Amino acid sequence: MPDFPESCGGLDTPCRWTLWNVEGHDMYLYALMGVAVILLLGRLWFRIQTWRKGQGDLTFDRPVERFARVLKYVLGQSKILKDRAPGVAHAMMFGGFTALFIGTSLATIDHDFADKIFSTKILIGNFYILYEVVLDAFSLAFLVGLGYALWRRNVVRPEKLTLSSSFNFVLLQLWLLVFTGLLVEAFRLAALDAYIGDSWGRYSFVGWTMAQGLLLLNDSEAVWRDWHVGFWWFHSIQVAIFIVALIDTPLKHIIYSPLNIFFSSFRERGQLKPLDLEDESIEQFGVGHLTDLTVFQLMDGDACTECGRCQMACPAYMAGTPLNPKQIILDIRRSMDLYSGPLGIGLHPAADNGQSVDASDMPLIGVDYHGRELFSPDALWACTTCRACVEECPVLIEHVDTIVDMRRHLVLMEGAPPDLLGSTFTNAERAGNPWNNRDSRLAWAEQAGIDVPIMAEKKKVDVLYWVGCAGAFDPNSQRTTRAVAKILNAAGVDWAVLGDEESCHCEWARRGGNEFLFQESVNPIVELLNSYEFNVIITHCPHCFNT
Repeated sequence: MPDFPESCGGLDTPCRWTLWNVEGHDMYLYALMGVAVILLLGRLWFRIQTWRKGQGDLTFDRPVERFARVLKYVLGQSKILKDRAPGVAHAMMFGGFTALFIGTSLATIDHDFADKIFSTKILIGNFYILYEVVLDAFSLAFLVGLGYALWRRNVVRPEKLTLSSSFNFVLLQLWLLVFTGLLVEAFRLAALDAYIGDSWGRYSFVGWTMAQGLLLLNDSEAVWRDWHVGFWWFHSIQVAIFIVALIDTPLKHIIYSPLNIFFSSFRERGQLKPLDLEDESIEQFGVGHLTDLTVFQLMDGDACTECGRCQMACPAYMAGTPLNPKQIILDIRRSMDLYSGPLGIGLHPAADNGQSVDASDMPLIGVDYHGRELFSPDALWACTTCRACVEECPVLIEHVDTIVDMRRHLVLMEGAPPDLLGSTFTNAERAGNPWNNRDSRLAWAEQAGIDVPIMAEKKKVDVLYWVGCAGAFDPNSQRTTRAVAKILNAAGVDWAVLGDEESCHCEWARRGGNEFLFQESVNPIVELLNSYEFNVIITHCPHCFNT
């Protein structure tokens, strides 16, 4: 007759027998897991110190909305499921991992608190049966999801994935971790088959099925008790190693991605962070060194799951340019690894020919990393800032902010924009438009004989039509401008344009890293607009719209 907790009532009552057959081992188990968790938290703390070398602080405003976003994107897997088959497989793995974590926690509470302190059981009766069915179902789903992930990485091999041996190793270890857990259950059920196998033991349907196979090999209770103890410790040591090594594996996103989602910005789409160019104490504009990145941008580097969705959504990458938004984010991670010491808070001596120097003195753009250039300038300039990468990212990484910040460094600190972009900056400075066109901004209307009201004459209107540089000077865009003007006239709308008072806001220059030209151009426009009265402003230029 096997020993069972008195609080269970008897063999006929479905009940969780936590630590069955390993009584007295619990203190060793808790010591092992305690050390593993302390090591994990310690190493995580050191990584956070690396993040804290970045600029600014993480924001905790709007906490309810932040938690809601975590629920949506982490628990709901909403963005991940957009890529249907891999998304479902990931949801199976995530669901399995979450269910097993909750199940293990509940078993610990049941054994160490409910039973030991209050002499009662939580996992008993029908609730325990449901508990076993759910855990076995999620364990099976976990294994299926892991199997699909291994097949996809080694047979399908899609371009967007990082196809490295480390991913395969981690997936295999995770599969083995789940499988050995089921084996422990199977050995337990095989040993107890004579007592509970025909009653409530079968509700652990995966372990029970495996146990029936084991019993065909040997029906000795003593044999399966010995196997149970051995594999129980093997599985426990596996779990401890997994905990300690977690942040060194691709599974680090289990910790970092929810943090990244929680702390991500609430800024409107297309909105860029302004620079305070009037602050004379600021000596560095943009990002040229590791410590110029913000805390959140450094976190981005660790949160990346390397799923490659940003890569395949990027029009610049698909057009064959050097830009790969995934690599930009991974370069942040590599830079932290390159410049951080073993504990993550100092600079690695190998970073500068064996001389330990501060990370703020080390260049970031174009640095060689084992034969590959980090943050290639050609890649940075290839970005269209369309934000397709940001929209696709399941963990809300802000690729565009990082790219624009590095462009700001190249333009404002090094004076090194691409030649064509540099000449376009000059055109805007001289003529108030990117083409250096000196014609009237009303030529499009005069040439077509369209009656266009001017804001300087009306002072107050319902609708202000901001034509923009392309709408005023580009022949193709002029057709759109004329069509809009005709529609407004035909509809009897009270409207006007600024005409020759309008000038380029240079938002495109801001995206090109020239924040100075943007602010120099946009401030007079703000003053001009404030001098008139209107209810609505319309434009068909995306740069004008974002301004």
